[in-house]
Amino acid sequence: MNKFLILSLMLAMFLNSALASTFERIDYIDKTLPVNQILFRHWQQHKIDPPAAVSDALFLRRAALTLMGRLPKAEEVRSFIADSNRDKRTRWVEKFLNAPEYADMQAMRFADMLRIKSEFPINLWPNAVQFYHRSVRSDLLRDRSLKEMFYEMLTVSG
Repeated sequence: MNKFLILSLMLAMFLNSALASTFERIDYIDKTLPVNQILFRHWQQHKIDPPAAVSDALFLRRAALTLMGRLPKAEEVRSFIADSNRDKRTRWVEKFLNAPEYADMQAMRFADMLRIKSEFPINLWPNAVQFYHRSVRSDLLRDRSLKEMFYEMLTVSG
């Protein structure tokens, strides 16, 4: 999936971990992951202590809310907690990034940023708004490059 979105997610999760919670604990942080290497370099350069990692339950909750806009289902939580693989967080983020709910959430965010709406003062017909939203969503589901998407949006005519 898009590297920028993964980096944004990981950064948001690390920053959110600064909030105190009974579910947080210091845990192993994989320093071999490229995103973590970038973060650790930044923290060292700016003399910032790395935040504590969050528990599996809190990680899954934050990942599901951030990426899919919903809480994880009970069976997802049970499966995630029972998984003992060290790369389970990476695999679950990939799973969420490939879920239709992720495309729905991102399409909604893009529609909000791009002001895709059918109300005054923008006088777009509702069908045009639906078409625009569906095309953004389908591009996200196909993992189309954001650069390509935005280039097409800016240069399209008609």
